[in-house]
Amino acid sequence: MTARATLTTLVSEGAGGVRNDHSEAMAGGVMRASVGDVLVLPGSKGRTGLVIGVVGKDGAPPYVIKWQVDGHIAMVTPDPYSRIIRASGGSHPESPPGTSSNQA
Repeated sequence: MTARATLTTLVSEGAGGVRNDHSEAMAGGVMRASVGDVLVLPGSKGRTGLVIGVVGKDGAPPYVIKWQVDGHIAMVTPDPYSRIIRASGGSHPESPPGTSSNQA
């Protein structure tokens, strides 16, 4: 099976784990992303990547990311300090009103 076929399978069939949507609701807001958005993880500059697949329900994690530093592709569940920069430059539903998620 090729890498592209494996990626397509992961995106279409999910990550293979059991998802408990009740635990997400109890933990607070859920990060949302769309294909074309940019994921920025805290830490080094090389931790920025393009969202090329959304595995979770309604834009929730995990995401399939193509890392900008070297182009490799990985499935990522971001930590609470990560942020999404929308491709359109607008704000995501989890952002407080009047703010844009593309601000530093």
